Amino acid sequence: MIRHIFKIIWNERKTNAWIVLEYILVFCVLWFCVDYLYYMGKCYWEPVGFDTKNTYVLEMQKKPDTSFNNTEGNGETEEVDKLALAQTFLNRVKNYPGVENVCFSKWAAPFDRSSYMSGYYIDEDTTHNVTFRLRWVSESFFDVFRINTTAKEISGWDAPGTNQILITPNREGLFGNEEYSVPLEDVKKLTSSTSDRKEHTVIGSAEKMKDGYFNSYFCNILLPLVREEYDLREMQICLRVSPAADKDFEERFTKEMREQLMLGPYFMSSLKSIDKNARITNWPTDDLNGIYAITAFLILNIFLGIIGTFWYRTQARRSEVGLRLALGSTRWGVKKLIFGETLLLLFIASIVGVNICINIGHTELLELLDIPIANRMDAGIGNEQEFINYALAFGLLAVISLIAVWYPARQAAKIPPAEALRDE
Repeated sequence: MIRHIFKIIWNERKTNAWIVLEYILVFCVLWFCVDYLYYMGKCYWEPVGFDTKNTYVLEMQKKPDTSFNNTEGNGETEEVDKLALAQTFLNRVKNYPGVENVCFSKWAAPFDRSSYMSGYYIDEDTTHNVTFRLRWVSESFFDVFRINTTAKEISGWDAPGTNQILITPNREGLFGNEEYSVPLEDVKKLTSSTSDRKEHTVIGSAEKMKDGYFNSYFCNILLPLVREEYDLREMQICLRVSPAADKDFEERFTKEMREQLMLGPYFMSSLKSIDKNARITNWPTDDLNGIYAITAFLILNIFLGIIGTFWYRTQARRSEVGLRLALGSTRWGVKKLIFGETLLLLFIASIVGVNICINIGHTELLELLDIPIANRMDAGIGNEQEFINYALAFGLLAVISLIAVWYPARQAAKIPPAEALRDE
């Protein structure tokens, strides 16, 4: 039957050439839409290294016209005890109903746009200065974000002089960068590349981390946030609440704790859900909306184009359909013939289209046209993506085409043979 369909396609080659050309154009555009959407979906569903469900970030601000020195009436000044205020703050927040744990950090909160980078030498190597992201965290940081570590004991790691740290790997499970990296479990010591050459002892590792849904995994160094650095204005304050207390937690906490958290020169500025805020600040809305619009337009265009084309072709071939029915073909046989012709035209177009897409993908044409493209290297996507793109693009076009051609095929199969032959 396939051979017979090929003969029909060849006999109608002038008309079919335009259909194939349309299919090639649509296939190529849909290929890159599918490629980008698959990449975005893969990045979004990948673990980011933090469990941010039921977590919030609380921001404290400093009152205007105040400093860390309270001036008394006699002209003397009394320094504010930042550590004592932080401890009072911690106790009040932890005692609030529904709060499971609270942590302090600097440049470490999930999805935070600020970061701190610095260079280090790995173990005894002093030739490769590797840049890592540094995150200063309190002990409870791992409980708040449910981060698993290989360290035997974290309690007390902030003791003066210990210089203990945790590290995280890149996507491949290595520690380093593209130029120089080593297996994560082999790293025992890191030495700062700054003038002080401070040495840090690696006591374990944590899960690989991303700064955002669509960022790559970057190697991190987790350092203890020493108590001398506790400053409610400068620290990131994150808390985890129980699932039962999460509903309307932001509104209730802000209303009931605003007065209690006015401590010294500090006051509560805002409380935001980390999960909800991440979806706003880490979502490329414009790019995705553009891809959605193009894909929807293509689907509508394909549907209308195919149904119009095959409606016309069916009407033009009434005599052929009537003759087939008169010679014993069944109505289902006529439908299968039209369905098969549609799929073979699509297959021919897809073979040409996939070669065009792969070659365009190896150039910088899309970047020059400012078209959003998938960063496959950062997402850990290999050549298997070509097969996924082909399967999804071909499958989607096939489904749309079969739906569009179903009604013309049904109408053709209902033509009375005598009527069709009489028209001829």
